[in-house]
Amino acid sequence: MAYTVEEFERDPMRNLLEDVLRDPKHLKTFLDRVVEEERLRGLALEERLEGFDPALIEAWLKQQRRHDH
Repeated sequence: MAYTVEEFERDPMRNLLEDVLRDPKHLKTFLDRVVEEERLRGLALEERLEGFDPALIEAWLKQQRRHDH
């Protein structure tokens, strides 16, 4: 199954929410991410990834591909 852009956007938020549920001190980080996601909503994927190290993106994609299989 292919990994969609929607899943790419949702997974980090899900991980943060799980952190908050385990330990409420993570709430500020979670709320900061909600605001950040909202700011990024209108940007194209290329604009969202601008400035990231391509090697970091590739490593993340490689990890996600392992989870898909």
